Amino acid sequence: MAKSTEIPIIWKTKQAVANRLLGDVGRPLLDQWLEHTKRVASEYQWPLKRISVEYYQDYEILDWEYIVLVMDFDCSSAKAEKIFWEDYIKGIVGAKQKELTGLEKEIFATMIHYDLESNP
Repeated sequence: MAKSTEIPIIWKTKQAVANRLLGDVGRPLLDQWLEHTKRVASEYQWPLKRISVEYYQDYEILDWEYIVLVMDFDCSSAKAEKIFWEDYIKGIVGAKQKELTGLEKEIFATMIHYDLESNP
């Protein structure tokens, strides 16, 4: 399995966009969260091959835009979905949301979203 230093973070949006959306509080939080995610994936030996940072804007809902972290797993869809939903979203993301307060909690809950990809 990949070591945390071997899991690349691919920016598919300009970092300036993330800076604008997340601000001075949220942008460092994103960087810390990406590193934490890489460490956890390595520790639990998840077949995570990369994390993509993408920008999303919903044109039907005015001013609805956020950052999406796309977790790309090198395994079957079924295994990727179990790791992603049960281990990562419910366990790791859920625990982080409980730790945060104030503006950090609001940014983490509303401005950072998640998606997954897998290689069946």
